[in-house]
Amino acid sequence: MVWAEYRARFGTLNLGHRLEFLFGRSDWVRHASHGGKEPLDKFLRYYDEPPQEKPAEASAASLEMIARMFGAPVEVRR
Repeated sequence: MVWAEYRARFGTLNLGHRLEFLFGRSDWVRHASHGGKEPLDKFLRYYDEPPQEKPAEASAASLEMIARMFGAPVEVRR
């Protein structure tokens, strides 16, 4: 329940969404201060869309290389 209350009060934790809202709102404030009549939604083009995060796919070779770089005794199983 606490997590749901936090999200309702402060919004998403996605940094991209937060930055878009910040820049969109600042653009809207500047627009409105110069007599513009456009609504805030016009400046928040992609704010309501869910983030399109695609999980990165790592190959076995790159995982082995990273393990060797850090000196981890890890075998990559295929």
